[in-house]
Amino acid sequence: MDKGLGSFITYISERLSIALFFIIIILIILFIRFILEKMRKKGIRNYCKTHNLEYYASTNNLPTVAKNSNLLKSGDKNFFEEVMTGTQEGIKYYIFDYKYIMVFGLKNQNIGYKTICIFELELPLFPTFLIYENNPNFNSSFLNSQIEQYKVFIEDKNFSNKLTIFGLDKKPVIDFFNEKNRYAFLKYYLKNCNYESNTNFFIVSKSNKMDINERLSFLNNNLKLLQELINK
Repeated sequence: MDKGLGSFITYISERLSIALFFIIIILIILFIRFILEKMRKKGIRNYCKTHNLEYYASTNNLPTVAKNSNLLKSGDKNFFEEVMTGTQEGIKYYIFDYKYIMVFGLKNQNIGYKTICIFELELPLFPTFLIYENNPNFNSSFLNSQIEQYKVFIEDKNFSNKLTIFGLDKKPVIDFFNEKNRYAFLKYYLKNCNYESNTNFFIVSKSNKMDINERLSFLNNNLKLLQELINK
């Protein structure tokens, strides 16, 4: 065999071996992710079954106000998955994976996830507002495109350095965010969380999906915040 041809074949073989190695690694990673996701979903289903909670693998059966939340407007398509709902401390809640798809052009798309926690109160107790982490990057019909005119200024640097409040009717929002309620938000605030109060619904979103233990911690943390806001 010609020496040059042999060197070329050796070179190609080495490159194919490297490519095959990386393909195998990628397949192993995808398989592990698949197994972990199945375990996560099974954990949620089993918890709901043993604690007599309602469970839906996928549903659109959420209260209309909640479905129209500004925190559930990400992407061009969205889905409510792994929904668990029940009552805790006398307050009905829904907690689920919020899957959203952003479409670019005809074929390209990007899939993202959030965990959403919705509390349904018997009566509207709070003014309507949105709270986003500072430097928010979002698309909200509630704020339209003129975000600045809805910003509520709070003279509390500890609060305003972390969170920004928006509201159509500013006065009741300012009155609501007194020192006690600002302290409650800072006490229970979690990174990458946004909040919305709309009629009798209090909604919290957080980036990424959670397993059942993370969900329960998220639920309990937000419930404590809600209870402090309710208690005058």
